[in-house]
Amino acid sequence: MTRNAPRFGAPGADNAAPTAQAIADQLWGRRNRSIELPPPGAPRVLTIHVALVGSEPEIWRRVEVRDTLTLDHVHTVLQVAMGWTDSHLHHFGGPGAGPSEPPWFVTAYDEADGTAESSARLGQVLCAPGDGLTYVYDFGDDWVHHLTLESSRPATDAVPTARCLDGAGSCPPEDVGGIGTWNALAAALRADPDPHALIDDLSMYAGWLPEGTDPDAFPIDAVNTELSRLGDSLRLPTPHPVVEELVSRTTPDVRTELLELLLAAHRRRDVSVSDEQWVALLRPWQTILDLAHPDGIPLTAAGWIAPAHCERLWHESGLGWEFGKGNREQNTPEVHLLREDAAAARLIRRYKGRLVLTPLGRKAVRNRETLLDAIANYLLDTGEQFDQHAAAVTLLLVAGGTSPGTGSEAGPFTITTAVGRLLTDIGWRSGSPHGFQYGVPGLFRVQRALLPGRIATRAGFTAYAEPAPRALARRALWPRT
Repeated sequence: MTRNAPRFGAPGADNAAPTAQAIADQLWGRRNRSIELPPPGAPRVLTIHVALVGSEPEIWRRVEVRDTLTLDHVHTVLQVAMGWTDSHLHHFGGPGAGPSEPPWFVTAYDEADGTAESSARLGQVLCAPGDGLTYVYDFGDDWVHHLTLESSRPATDAVPTARCLDGAGSCPPEDVGGIGTWNALAAALRADPDPHALIDDLSMYAGWLPEGTDPDAFPIDAVNTELSRLGDSLRLPTPHPVVEELVSRTTPDVRTELLELLLAAHRRRDVSVSDEQWVALLRPWQTILDLAHPDGIPLTAAGWIAPAHCERLWHESGLGWEFGKGNREQNTPEVHLLREDAAAARLIRRYKGRLVLTPLGRKAVRNRETLLDAIANYLLDTGEQFDQHAAAVTLLLVAGGTSPGTGSEAGPFTITTAVGRLLTDIGWRSGSPHGFQYGVPGLFRVQRALLPGRIATRAGFTAYAEPAPRALARRALWPRT
């Protein structure tokens, strides 16, 4: 009798119930644990065979990947190479581990202890030809992929980050039910490509399958185009966490658009900004800091900025326009919003009936770089997730310099429209009949910072094309450490 064979017969020592220690040992054996990895070696390019386990005929890809990629980035490469949409959880098994066996590499969504996939390079896991690695995607349908290292060679600058050399078979549709269901559907579609001809249990998929589903199609050129974009994005500096999260949560089409904007913004990073351009952009912020230095700005008993100081702030900041005196904060939204922005950026605070400089404000009042960092951090660190996403896509559009789909220089109105479309594509919904044209604080926050004094007057619609707003947008997208 083998160790795991079922036992029958009269009760006895052989048939005793498992002890508490035996149960504890079993549970412990299923727990995840850290994975020891060798130190990384010289950069190499790995040729890997990827097979979708259980597919009939086999769905497979042959990819070349730089071994310096960490497993979280390899996950993205596999999603593109196979044709998945990154809509579900995943994990990589440890070397030699089965699909559901420990140890596995942990992702940002795991609560288990273990080695993070973001800390493990592919070359530390697949070291010699024949080495294998398991990748599981979608813990409901359980798409198990087996990666086998076929060969490796030294990396050169000319070799792309990832490319697909060959492959066969269409990626199954998301949520189709697993490999058994897909094998049956694929066989039926090969016999008759009309999904309405499906019979029995498969007929339920007639109206559900994506239009034109071909179980044998593999668009390698489209895959490599997407992998090329992905490779460019992987060489980008890590953006602000809000931007990183936003890009990771989107569908492939939207992710491609956002990555193209990030790439465009990064390509423009060397554009110089003159002192005069910085002074014009920072004028409202510098004015309120100067008025608060060193003794603060007096407030009325109701907490508003004192009339004389409000009027001075309105005119000296460049926010004033031809109507009114601007001496009542409660009736002067430009001044009130500037105060709110400066407070949210942690440059000023209310103290004993005055608006006084914070420690950060005292540094920023005489240091432009400190002030720019404070504004840049404020733009993406403020508000709820929706507002942060609105600010992020606005900054991407400004820094990228064009309005998606038009190729034209983007102004406030085209950006407002594009922001609304991107927010919708990301998954946000508006209950307003006007959509996202109004009431998006994150969008307006960025507009106030990048177009000071021009929103109210409806002038300067080409101002986003100027170097200073784009440079500040890039600083917000890639915060300085």
